[in-house]
Amino acid sequence: MSRLLPRAALLALALLFALPVAAQAAGSYPGGSAGYDISWPQCGGPYPSLGGGWFGVVGVNDGRPDTTNPCFASELGWAEQNPTLAGIYINEAYGTSLDGPDSCEDSDQACLAYNYGWVTAQYAYVTAIADSNGQADGVTNWWLDVEVGNNWNDDPNLNAQVIRGTLDYFQQVQSIQAGIYSVDDMWSQIAGSYAPAGVPNWIAGGNDMNDFGHCGRLLWPGATPAMFQSLTSDGSYDVDRGC
Repeated sequence: MSRLLPRAALLALALLFALPVAAQAAGSYPGGSAGYDISWPQCGGPYPSLGGGWFGVVGVNDGRPDTTNPCFASELGWAEQNPTLAGIYINEAYGTSLDGPDSCEDSDQACLAYNYGWVTAQYAYVTAIADSNGQADGVTNWWLDVEVGNNWNDDPNLNAQVIRGTLDYFQQVQSIQAGIYSVDDMWSQIAGSYAPAGVPNWIAGGNDMNDFGHCGRLLWPGATPAMFQSLTSDGSYDVDRGC
């Protein structure tokens, strides 16, 4: 069983930042808007320019749910050049936890998976606040990175419980409707037919930054496309465009 939030300071911050705020939703990117997303792979290198109203999205984890991007504070400062559209994403994977909002029997894998999603979301949010000295508190665009590169259960229903727990933490505790980043075939492989209502899609795999048709490759039927991702022409950075 995973038991996250090992530091008393993080728990104290969790209580502090659990106060209710006005509801916010990820995905409010104007059609045609442009930005970049960066994370731990860009540590030690140059960040792309955000001139001309471009926005930035940064990863708080170091590739896995219970880790921290060592360059998060610097990268968030870069993204806050355009504070309205600045975003943060967290890495998702399967796990189980006795800690969390629900009291689970040891044999109740769905309950344990839900708790794991909740506490990993809490860990990411509170870590983002702590590591940025509070700057992350103003960010309302949060995303869940759901990719096959991380570990997942063979049962998509259990994976869906992890994702549901993460979404519920953001919505119920932070009043933020987080979005999902993935590709449709990855999503179906990981989460099966799970289709969370009202959750915007950030769709990976575009051919280039003008491939707006990729906005139609929804992660599940009826979802709302927010933006799509491709690579810059030289392959140096991920570039994102509002749908």
